[in-house]
Amino acid sequence: ERDQPHSQISALCELMLGNMVRHLESTAPKRSARLADDLVEKLRTASTVERSRHLLLALGNAGSPRAMPAMTPFLSHENASLRSTAVAGLRWVPGEAVDNILVEKLSQDPAPVVREEAATAFGFRQVTSITFNAQKKALLSDKSDKVRQNALNNLWSARSEYPEVVPLVRRVAKEDSSKDVRDQAQGLISRYQEDRR
Repeated sequence: ERDQPHSQISALCELMLGNMVRHLESTAPKRSARLADDLVEKLRTASTVERSRHLLLALGNAGSPRAMPAMTPFLSHENASLRSTAVAGLRWVPGEAVDNILVEKLSQDPAPVVREEAATAFGFRQVTSITFNAQKKALLSDKSDKVRQNALNNLWSARSEYPEVVPLVRRVAKEDSSKDVRDQAQGLISRYQEDRR
């Protein structure tokens, strides 16, 4: 019991360390790399699911490509919680290869929580034609309301680059099977029409 506050503080420090890695990358790249490598080593030696999950969160905050080799095995882990955390951890990692992993997870992972995290991760990334099409497909056909809602928000944010978004969202507002998704889409369209007046 007495160690619990200490371990909570230690865990919080590791999450903050992940943020430091990302912020130091441009001003102190060697220091950033050493800190990222330290988190990677901790992940490699983690002995519990919860510890692995926590370190994946810290590495997700880091957004360092150096973490990819250590994170990659968790992307196909049998535990959906670890898979979803690894997918969430890709949100800041740059590169087309990461976009492709997220597209695969969004379109093919059997666990809704993993697809939800893939859609959430896309909200932190630049939209490309490939990621746009994957999110459009998810919006129109994923069985999870949360996946569709995340894809809806992401696509709406890209409406200036992709003009087809507005008619697509109008369609979702009328046709989606979920009242929550329809209402969210209608809210976006209503604000859009008010802004254009």
